[in-house]
Amino acid sequence: MVSVPVYTAAEAARCPLQDHRHVGNNWFRCEECGADTARNPVSFRAFTRLEGVHLSHCPGACDRHRAAVRRTGPWQRRRDSGQKLNPYHLPMSLMLSIALWNLVTRLGEAQILLPAALLTASWFVWRDRSPRLAVVWMGGIAAATLVTTASKIAFMGYGLGWAALDFTGVSGHSMFAAAIYPLTGVAIASAVAGMQAPRWWRLGLAIGMLLALLVGLSRVAVEAHSWSEVVAGLLVGGAVPWWAARAERAPPARHSLWLPVVVCVWLGSALPNAPPSPTHGWVTQLALAISGRDQPYTRADLLAPRAAPTDGAH
Repeated sequence: MVSVPVYTAAEAARCPLQDHRHVGNNWFRCEECGADTARNPVSFRAFTRLEGVHLSHCPGACDRHRAAVRRTGPWQRRRDSGQKLNPYHLPMSLMLSIALWNLVTRLGEAQILLPAALLTASWFVWRDRSPRLAVVWMGGIAAATLVTTASKIAFMGYGLGWAALDFTGVSGHSMFAAAIYPLTGVAIASAVAGMQAPRWWRLGLAIGMLLALLVGLSRVAVEAHSWSEVVAGLLVGGAVPWWAARAERAPPARHSLWLPVVVCVWLGSALPNAPPSPTHGWVTQLALAISGRDQPYTRADLLAPRAAPTDGAH
């Protein structure tokens, strides 16, 4: 029988590969042999970006597990991580849907969005010869980042969540998307149009809000966040452009093509080529350092019935 690699919560937390950062968030137990595993125990993210595909077999030695291994064939071994391409021979339409959502979700990564925000802020400064709007916007993004990070530290370090809403912290992807895309859309649309006609900056605003909403939906689709976490991220992030707009109500008006060209080139090149975002790992390590715990709290800890303290607690 082919051995299927399984990672415990402790092993996942120690794993140096960011590809395993979601392992342990969604545990289930085989009713036949009682073995515990995770929905994505072997990390599709590293090679196929198919995070969210459910593996229905268990890691134990029960007949159900052996049958599942026979049906799906051998596992490949890469970088000491078990991985399988399309383990259940999923239809191509579903494979494309999963790949699309994983591509969309990258539009919310800080490593991709923050450079785009800095480019847009520099355009605001160049347009007005004044840093006011840019400073207020950047300050709002920094404040929203602090709120989001604090919510994650509160949960991973201290277990402070809301089980009834399946809430473990503000969605960072949703927050960054809602904070950055609307004003970036306004700037790009107005730069291309070269006029103050409301229809242009309103169009850019609508496109930016739509992108933020799609990023939020993708976080649920890839099972990285619950609905409550995505809504919280959209609200926290959405407050940033609203606050920044109060600093200057007049829409951008200077005609210039360098902003849309540079931003689009950056997004188009970074989206498929950027490495996996390391921010979750950084926040996890920060939460452990502040709380003094050995292991972070997971969603399973939040949703499980209250019992003995989680291993690693002090």
